[in-house]
Amino acid sequence: KMISGLTASAEIDVLIDGQMKCIPIEKIVNMWNSGEKSLLVKSYNTRSKKIEWKTIIDVRQNLISGNVNIVDCIYSNGLGTIQTSMSDNLRLRTKSSKWITAKNLKEEVINDANDPGYFDLGIHKSNISTPINLYQLNIQGNHNFFANDILVGDLTRE
Repeated sequence: KMISGLTASAEIDVLIDGQMKCIPIEKIVNMWNSGEKSLLVKSYNTRSKKIEWKTIIDVRQNLISGNVNIVDCIYSNGLGTIQTSMSDNLRLRTKSSKWITAKNLKEEVINDANDPGYFDLGIHKSNISTPINLYQLNIQGNHNFFANDILVGDLTRE
């Protein structure tokens, strides 16, 4: 079974005590494992096409050793360039409403701004030979969440 996930620096929008904060996924997993279960994560309802705040059901951190195929998804929000690093088998939701693995991405992905100013600059594939942690969340209901503004599938759909 292939393990999918995001690298430690991927930032996730969460609601904590009614305030939205952007937190690296590694910190969210650590908070969850320390007993913080009240985090709400920005998610996307594919039926209503609306952004919703959903509960985290479970988290996963996997130390992968050996050769790991990582994809860097690079895109612009009109103000600057954003990069999200992930396993090449992580699922992303495209603007044509398809779920596709990062390694097969050939079209623009859904972003949480729904702003035409966001555009993909491409993907860069690399192979990591040193051990690396991959992080993944399981989100109630929608089974997806935004990582650095792009919509990714959660760990229930591996």
